[in-house]
Amino acid sequence: MKQLFKLEYPITVNGETIEEISLRRPTVKDAKAVEQMGGGEIEFSIICLLVYQE
Repeated sequence: MKQLFKLEYPITVNGETIEEISLRRPTVKDAKAVEQMGGGEIEFSIICLLVYQE
């Protein structure tokens, strides 16, 4: 389940304005992707913080 968050301060990425983002819990697939990219525990922790929702 994803949760939608409206940004207080929109950002521009590649010329597109982003006003809201959706976050979800990390999956095993996410963990494997981080591992394959050569990421370690710190990178996985950051991804978990970015995609985690209550």
